[in-house]
Amino acid sequence: MVDQEGIRITFLDITVSGSNTNVNVSVENNTNISVIVGAGNEVINGIAIPGGGAMFQTVTAGQSVTTRVSFFTSRLAEYGITEIDEVRLSFIAWKADTMETVFSGDIVTITPSGTTTPTSAPSPSPVSSPEPSPPPTEVVVIQVLENFGTWTGSGARTARVSADSNDFQRLTLGGNVVSSNHYTVTAGSTVITLSAGYISTLADGTHNFRAEFSTGYADLALIVNRGFGPVPQTGVSSVLPITIIMLLSFVLTISSGVYLYLHIKKCHRNSLAITKQQFERSF
Repeated sequence: MVDQEGIRITFLDITVSGSNTNVNVSVENNTNISVIVGAGNEVINGIAIPGGGAMFQTVTAGQSVTTRVSFFTSRLAEYGITEIDEVRLSFIAWKADTMETVFSGDIVTITPSGTTTPTSAPSPSPVSSPEPSPPPTEVVVIQVLENFGTWTGSGARTARVSADSNDFQRLTLGGNVVSSNHYTVTAGSTVITLSAGYISTLADGTHNFRAEFSTGYADLALIVNRGFGPVPQTGVSSVLPITIIMLLSFVLTISSGVYLYLHIKKCHRNSLAITKQQFERSF
């Protein structure tokens, strides 16, 4: 599909995963430098999609990776696109250390059957910029306004992130995409609500989710604790009060034992003194 300046991009397939429609590609870096590869000028079924698809992939020297250009399926539906007949897009590569352009490719046309052809005709109006803007030099960590907190056996759990809900892409757990059937996303800024049914499938402990946006990401924590009530969010374990109680119980037991020993010893001493006095009187 694209083979320029030692960078080869090959179309794989088109898939739908959760809330996203993905154009999957492999990127092979045959140079001796790390590069960042992006996509732009996205047109689907002859319709330019505002905002386009998301793809900024770092590929180290001599390595090959599989990545994707992702579109919100709901956004495509707004333009009446329920099946993809063709995708037009272009690719651009930058040097990872300096963001200097390695190449800016021509627009290519992709069909689900795998046909890829160079496209010289201009994209229909409205069109995006001639080439995508360089990606940020560092990943943006988005502020978490409210974590999922602790789930003790019932009800849904909600987290809130300081980001536009329209920029939300996916929710992952341990690197795996969580099905959109298990949560809802609403505005204000972005409110993510996990269903009780989904949480009930998770083991007790802390689960670290990641909410991915086109503008960055936010890490969200959920604590599942069915047995002992809410776990403090400060990081202080609920085992601490139990430990203190056990320690106090141990101290009281030792103290009682010492007191009993001293009392018996005193009684024994008094008993010997009385016996001695009685013995002396008998003579």
